[in-house]
Amino acid sequence: MMIPNRIVRLCLYAILFPFCCLSSFGQSAELQKCGFISAGKLKIYYCEKGKGPAIVFLHAGFLDMHQWDKQVTILSKTRHVITLDLPGHGQSIGNDTSIRIAEVINRVLINLKISSASFVGMSLGASCAIDFALAHPEKTTRLLLCSPG
Repeated sequence: MMIPNRIVRLCLYAILFPFCCLSSFGQSAELQKCGFISAGKLKIYYCEKGKGPAIVFLHAGFLDMHQWDKQVTILSKTRHVITLDLPGHGQSIGNDTSIRIAEVINRVLINLKISSASFVGMSLGASCAIDFALAHPEKTTRLLLCSPG
């Protein structure tokens, strides 16, 4: 009995297609690592993705790190992108008025073993980036600020 070519091709596609998808998926999708970093009585939630020069994104007030999702997707192809939820926002936990925001950001960088980074901030995040740059100019490569107030 002869099996028609189209049935053979269909069976091959059904068998090989999932393997092709799985192998290319693992290569193209860079995993994002997320967790908490302690800073005083705070637990700061962060995510990092990609390799290369570090860029830290700091969100505006009343928002969270997801403000930057599109930028992370694009820039993580060539950069080490870090986003974090500032104290009182998103998934960050705790309240500690004894620690300055510059030290909170510094502890995140120390914990992630980042010696210097560029910073992108909007509104509240821009003000936090300025505070960090003034406190730690040796760890600040560049600033891109929008409405720092």
